[in-house]
Amino acid sequence: MDFTIDPDTVAIAEAVLRFVEREVLPLQERHHDLLGSERTLFDATGRYVPEVLALRQQVRKRSAELGFYTLFGDEKLGGGGRARRSWRMCRRC
Repeated sequence: MDFTIDPDTVAIAEAVLRFVEREVLPLQERHHDLLGSERTLFDATGRYVPEVLALRQQVRKRSAELGFYTLFGDEKLGGGGRARRSWRMCRRC
């Protein structure tokens, strides 16, 4: 069995890691007071507070701009059509 990871998958995984390092982690650090506790993450009904929803939306929009959000979706549905193997590699990162 060949366990070689193709260069495209490596490039995608590295790009996802850079995205997390450059965009997600700094955002998480800036909003640590909000994101650091379940008491501030959720409202009395157990739903995310609006500020958390806004941060999630910000990350999703940016990931979509960079082509990550639908990268592993079926091409018929507008996704990138990357194989499950690529998804597993990126997920491990």
